[in-house]
Amino acid sequence: MAEAQTKAFVEFQRVQKSYDGEVLVVKDLNLAIPRGEFLTMLGPSGSGKTTCLMMLAGFETATHGEILLDGKPINNIPPHKRGIGMVFQNYALFPHMSVEQNVGYPQKLRGVSKAETQESVKEALSTVKLDGLGHRGVHELSGGQRQRVALARAIVFKPKILLMDDAGKINVGAPVITGAKVTAKVLEHLKGDKVIVFKKKRRKGYKVKNGHRQYLTKLEILKIDAKAPAAKKAAPKKEAKPVAKKAPAKKTAAKKPAAKKAPAKKTTAKKAE
Repeated sequence: MAEAQTKAFVEFQRVQKSYDGEVLVVKDLNLAIPRGEFLTMLGPSGSGKTTCLMMLAGFETATHGEILLDGKPINNIPPHKRGIGMVFQNYALFPHMSVEQNVGYPQKLRGVSKAETQESVKEALSTVKLDGLGHRGVHELSGGQRQRVALARAIVFKPKILLMDDAGKINVGAPVITGAKVTAKVLEHLKGDKVIVFKKKRRKGYKVKNGHRQYLTKLEILKIDAKAPAAKKAAPKKEAKPVAKKAPAKKTAAKKPAAKKAPAKKTTAKKAE
């Protein structure tokens, strides 16, 4: 039982890839991924992360080595027969098709009936919160909505493996609400039927040999409080104290010396004759 759980579902055996026959983009890759694991491939730009995903999906051919899926080699199997969904870095949506036609395209390649395709497209669009937008053209969507259309197209046929070449981040659903509080209960830690492989640029100095792996956790959302964060109260402004203006100093004029009074003339009374 333990052996069945640890058996590799996806396996790269000494895989190499060269585009010009000289420089190896992927050199001697050996990687085993058990069923249900979540794997992130980390590395600087040009290290071969996207090439590995493209080889696994079937859009690139390995120059050397073998890629196995559930124990069977898939090097010569076309992409639409591998049961692998992929979200491309640039989304790769068909501009002349509607949202519904883009999402239903993988089902068309597989020869699925029209009724079944419509039902699976409706379910996929509901999963990525794009209900009611199936009739729109790709040019009428925002960047985030186009990303979700690409994701819906990748999961519409319920693949066993989901590859995401995200070039930064993947956002699904409504925009993040700042300050929201989510209350959830952990139901179980599990390994599902899918292997999810992410490609992300590695931070400088962060060394991981085979990427990052972790189990899936099943949660039950109990409550979401989307209260807006309280606005910070502005500190009361200090009242400016009136500054008393100093009265300009009075200029004291130099006193002029008092003018000397002329001596009064003595009047002599004339005697009457």
